[in-house]
Amino acid sequence: LRQGTTLLKTSVWHWHLMRGLVGVSAMYCYFWALGHMPLTEAFLVKLSSPFFMPLIGLLWLDERAGKYSIAAVFVGFAGVACILRPDDSTFTFIALVALLGAFLAALAKVTIRRMSETESSQTIVFYFGVIAALVSAPRGGRDLATCISGSLGLDTSSRPCGHARPIGPDPSLPYGAHR
Repeated sequence: LRQGTTLLKTSVWHWHLMRGLVGVSAMYCYFWALGHMPLTEAFLVKLSSPFFMPLIGLLWLDERAGKYSIAAVFVGFAGVACILRPDDSTFTFIALVALLGAFLAALAKVTIRRMSETESSQTIVFYFGVIAALVSAPRGGRDLATCISGSLGLDTSSRPCGHARPIGPDPSLPYGAHR
């Protein structure tokens, strides 16, 4: 860091805060999905994140995608639909959380694109680390995972910090199975 603290000066705190909160939320959704659905499915849904970026980029940054990119997005979403099987009873709240995580990850990446006009990559990474650490630090026995879990309708009242159980399908059963 030859430039010292001048590298950390920013006038776009709101974008750093948004990127930090959205990025951490995306990670929590993904980590939660990893614990509640098969590893391969959770990972493949996570990989759907780039399919959201052309739409977010168009709506927010007015960046147009080429016809081949748009075709690839449709093929990609068709693949995600095959994985999640929306016509089957296995399309659950868990799958929606995983898909939300992918969308939030795409939003975080488009936010980085927006910030790259004025911010260096070192500045973006630094503030993400600071915001992620502050948001994720346990407070009074409850952490952000617990807060997000509660806001997503998960019961965290009788679990230790960050360990939520879903209201609805039993997580001890195979993915998509119901009692």
